Amino acid sequence: MSGLYPTLEDLTVDEAARAQVDAGQEMMQQQHHQQQLPYYSTNTLSTSTASNSSNPTISSSPYGDILQEICATDYLGLDVSDQAIVQYTCPQSSSSSSSKALVQSLPGSQAIASVTPKGDKNMALAQIKQGVHKVVLAKDQRGKLGVAVKSIDKGVFVSFVWSNSAASMAGVRFGDQILQIDGQDVAGLSDGKALKLLKNAGNERVEIAMRDRPWCRTLTVVKDSTNHCGFTFKNGNIERLVLGSSAARNGLLINHRLIEINGRNVVGMPDAKILEVIKKSPPSITLTIMPTYIYKHLVKKIGSSTIKKYMDHTVPEL
Repeated sequence: MSGLYPTLEDLTVDEAARAQVDAGQEMMQQQHHQQQLPYYSTNTLSTSTASNSSNPTISSSPYGDILQEICATDYLGLDVSDQAIVQYTCPQSSSSSSSKALVQSLPGSQAIASVTPKGDKNMALAQIKQGVHKVVLAKDQRGKLGVAVKSIDKGVFVSFVWSNSAASMAGVRFGDQILQIDGQDVAGLSDGKALKLLKNAGNERVEIAMRDRPWCRTLTVVKDSTNHCGFTFKNGNIERLVLGSSAARNGLLINHRLIEINGRNVVGMPDAKILEVIKKSPPSITLTIMPTYIYKHLVKKIGSSTIKKYMDHTVPEL
């Protein structure tokens, strides 16, 4: 077993499944030696199948009886009903080859059993990619790109994305770092100078080199049988963790701001709306968080009413 997993629950379930499969294979080998029959003969397979029906240690599932054993207990506080097991183990499909390549590169692709579906679309939507990419924007009729910027530690960062703007449609996200504007480096520029570059850029084509949300990190948590993740928040800020919950187990931290849920920006959403998004999400939820002090610095010059009314909350595309 090797590789990364979306959650600690996924790692634990896969370890248990692999142990069960190893035990089943060892028992089949022992039966083969006792019966002195070719391991791959029809007789051996028939004997093994018959033994499965009488011996509960081995099942016809490739995971042995691991899922049945999980169902018999309150395993890690998860919903382990038959319906939930089907939902957990059913992989999601993507329409395009590029989307398939993206989801196959996500943590957990090597697992033989998991709680989070392999190639989970929401985890892919929230992914913070390493490297630099370029977006090309065109200003609207008012000469606006729909983005505000803030300078922090000699870098320039996106502090606001206007709903239904050019920036929103191009996939610019809150917290992204701007590296160049039309080929000109912006490192070390003040807020005003960076904004002036954007304003003075051409109306029909503005090229911006960017890096994905360097102040953010993502983590996936799993709902328990009561549809809770194990943390509380106020005004979007994570304040408390429930001991023994998925949030606590998987490394969620207090004094951090919820930025995205399953890739969807929730900055400016009222708490009730954020809670609704969480409740309607699948059992595995990917959170994007940012230290609260960084968030406050980013939005310092933007009015709270503007953020609540005009911040972009669209669901990104793969």
